[in-house]
Amino acid sequence: MSPQTRRYPGRRQSRLMFILVDGKSEKRYFEDFVKTNPRLRIVIWPSRDQCSYPKALKYCLSQASNHSVKPIEGDRTVIVTDVDLHSDGDVRTFDENCEKAGVELFVSNPSFEVWLLLHYREITRWMSCEELNDELTRVLGRKYVKSEGIPYDKDRLDNALRNGFRQFDDYRRRNELCLGKDRCRTSLHLLVKEIQEF
Repeated sequence: MSPQTRRYPGRRQSRLMFILVDGKSEKRYFEDFVKTNPRLRIVIWPSRDQCSYPKALKYCLSQASNHSVKPIEGDRTVIVTDVDLHSDGDVRTFDENCEKAGVELFVSNPSFEVWLLLHYREITRWMSCEELNDELTRVLGRKYVKSEGIPYDKDRLDNALRNGFRQFDDYRRRNELCLGKDRCRTSLHLLVKEIQEF
């Protein structure tokens, strides 16, 4: 066995990414996405409290610790959430608190379905959660159900990334750029691109 392929006790094979999600559609999507690349060490964990940002951060940190996330070894802790139930000020404060805690936040305004719809087309206007769900029903050709998500397709994923990067590519201001009611936006293209390169 060569030195490069020898396994050492206690040495981890790759970095770990822990992602706390706040809904069924997010959990389903990321689980399906991770299945396409078995080498990825990604834990998708559902949040207990979808309404309280402070509780979500506390819960995320405790679960990341339980899963042995080690930032010093390059591991990452991420929260994926919607902003539909929160004010812009709440989101900004949550983003600041996450950054202080070493957690990366990625938001969709108003909901995760913005990211799903970007797999099919650009979004150039504001749409409510109901309109997003209706449009997903239309493009899927069947009733959109959160727990079923959308079928994974590499070409559609590439389309979603293109559509996301057409909106913006500023990683540092990613969540700030999602706020407001001018049109639906998400920062998830930045996270998915990073997962592909993780």
